Amino acid sequence: MKIEWDRYVDIVAEGVAVAIRIDTLPDSTLIARKLLSNRRILVTAPRYLEKHGVPADIAALTQHECVVSTANHDGELWRLFGPEGQDAFSPQGRMRANNGDAVHQLAIDGQGIAFHSAVTMAESVRLGQLVQILPQWTGKETGVYCVFPSRPIGAAAKAFVDFLANH
Repeated sequence: MKIEWDRYVDIVAEGVAVAIRIDTLPDSTLIARKLLSNRRILVTAPRYLEKHGVPADIAALTQHECVVSTANHDGELWRLFGPEGQDAFSPQGRMRANNGDAVHQLAIDGQGIAFHSAVTMAESVRLGQLVQILPQWTGKETGVYCVFPSRPIGAAAKAFVDFLANH
């Protein structure tokens, strides 16, 4: 079994049985099974906050280093939803990456504030490697999905999807 990270796969053209996508899914002929809900959250390392302080609001983010994801234009504008409605912020920072794992590690390393998937960051937050900041502000709700072609999938792929859905 070949596993690839952070590459958008054309499931039908590449003959892939199952892919996992974190986002709002566009209309397609693929079958999607939602595994769980997700939102982007603002996170950084405790040592970053010790050195630079905690931003009091969205406007204060302009005074901070941001770890910018360049995958799918995610880093160009952070759209946040909170108690005051919607706000948007153009992140600035010296650190940019087109890989979610790299963004995650840069945040853990104290290189700045990242706006990334809560599902992806959950374990690091639980372990205290990252701290969620401005928790009242998150990205729009998306999801984590198994997607597969409308053609019948094999028994192993079906068992994999069922396992993920049940756990």
